[in-house]
Amino acid sequence: MSEHSFGSAVDFASIDGISPRTEWTKNSAIVEYLRQAGKTACDHFTNALIPDYNATHHDHFNLDNGYQRSDFTFSQFGNFNSKLFKRNS
Repeated sequence: MSEHSFGSAVDFASIDGISPRTEWTKNSAIVEYLRQAGKTACDHFTNALIPDYNATHHDHFNLDNGYQRSDFTFSQFGNFNSKLFKRNS
């Protein structure tokens, strides 16, 4: 069941007016800005899924506080490689 159904997830289709749908595959400073926003989300959400995660998420960021651990967060950055990031304290 989706974390959205529990009210613990939110999707973002745009960050500061920049859409991952149109910008994600380009090689530009805008894409780096979006990637940095996704990495920053790891400090605030348990799960941060970005457009590289899978076809369902190709056009948005999925952020949620579902399954939680106190010191780590699951995030997805590039090439379908799952990474566990240590939270900044």
